[in-house]
Amino acid sequence: QKKTEANALLHETDWYVVRKQEKDTAIPSAITTERDAVRSAMAALEVKINACDTLDKFIALFQPKDNGDPSDMDCFG
Repeated sequence: QKKTEANALLHETDWYVVRKQEKDTAIPSAITTERDAVRSAMAALEVKINACDTLDKFIALFQPKDNGDPSDMDCFG
């Protein structure tokens, strides 16, 4: 589900990448930064998931933090 969410977020700005390829029009730095952040968040989440060696640790990824911060699964803001 998170990969689908990440792909949907990237899809919103894919047209910039296509335009760059077709017309050599620069991709705004804010868009590049945003796309990099989505990919980085997904990669970090995959590391956390792969590090879970018990079901309890996996379930904990979905729980909000004790300090009120969102869960690790809420990585795309």
